[in-house]
Amino acid sequence: MASACVLVVGGLYWISPTSRQILRELTAFRCISADLLARRVGLRNRYESARALARDGLPTLQDLRAWMNLMDWVLEWELGRKSLYRIVLAEGLEPAACYRTVKRLTGLTWRTVRSRGIVSVLQELRSRCMPTRTDGPRAKKERRGSPRRPDASGQRPYAHFGSPSLLAGASAVEPT
Repeated sequence: MASACVLVVGGLYWISPTSRQILRELTAFRCISADLLARRVGLRNRYESARALARDGLPTLQDLRAWMNLMDWVLEWELGRKSLYRIVLAEGLEPAACYRTVKRLTGLTWRTVRSRGIVSVLQELRSRCMPTRTDGPRAKKERRGSPRRPDASGQRPYAHFGSPSLLAGASAVEPT
């Protein structure tokens, strides 16, 4: 699984040192709790690690662990042509659950994923992991729908409301 970590860290070049350390810990300790993992990388709790992953555009810890497993399985297939059934049984995992995990993550069957190879899996993960902010801690969101529609002939829309004479067809209203 160490080579899967190297591939992920190399492919996701923008991630922070904290997220890199989380990936390394996931690689070293396959069955580690989220709280223990957070403390090992210098964070207070699992919520801080979840925020760190989200800031870097990475999936949740559970999904990230599943992606790392999937890449490890594909690498084992490419190197030894072992079936997923045999790979996961050797790891003490339930084969049916692992086949479902492949389908959940990629939307494809194991046969299709393994035929496409590790590069395809890494590209799929990378396409789902995009940094959420680029310009500081509180990036200002652009206002949606402003303006909602372009002005007709350069006039303000609804400028005539409130003036009965304009509603009646007058071209201008003189203030009184």
